[in-house]
Amino acid sequence: MKKVGITLRHCPASGYVEPRDGLARDWYRFFESLGLEHNWVLLPNLGDDTPAYAQAQGVEALILSGGDDIGRDSLRDTSEHALLAHAISTAWPVLGVCRGLQLIQLHFGGELEAAPAGIHAGQRHFISLLSAQDALPWPCERQQRSVNSYHSNRLPAPAQPLQPWAFDEQGHCEAVVHADLKIAGVMWHPEREPATSVHDLQLCRWLFE
Repeated sequence: MKKVGITLRHCPASGYVEPRDGLARDWYRFFESLGLEHNWVLLPNLGDDTPAYAQAQGVEALILSGGDDIGRDSLRDTSEHALLAHAISTAWPVLGVCRGLQLIQLHFGGELEAAPAGIHAGQRHFISLLSAQDALPWPCERQQRSVNSYHSNRLPAPAQPLQPWAFDEQGHCEAVVHADLKIAGVMWHPEREPATSVHDLQLCRWLFE
């Protein structure tokens, strides 16, 4: 497995004027399920210096984590856009999770729109994967599955060269893959599931092995 760097969210400390970076502990279990063991690195929000830090730690692949809408923390936004640009230039595999997929969408010139709160935020729902005749670059059974959902934004249409490969029950895009690069994004949080889905394992193995 490649050495994976994962971005951190802004974590304000109650009672302190002290900006902090953080990561949900669910990710540690998820990394173990992927077989990464200790081959992962936390990437602090250092703005434009973040890619240099990642390189110095031997990072070979990138996860853009979830949490916080884009625009709430300018330092995180700058850090992640810089990391994504570096990943593209060096052919690092990239997985975007929820906010991470949204950042990928914006990075390639796409748009976001508000998602109905009663359908998405805090609600589980079903998604459909591409039909059997539509090839994905990793092995994957084409079937409906239930996913968690915490996002307040969604993709009206994937930016080029992103291609959709999963859709919600209303037909909106829930996952994308780059047409040429190992860049993929999902709107659900694989790390928050009690057991890692076979589909998510297949995707991550294609990206990071």
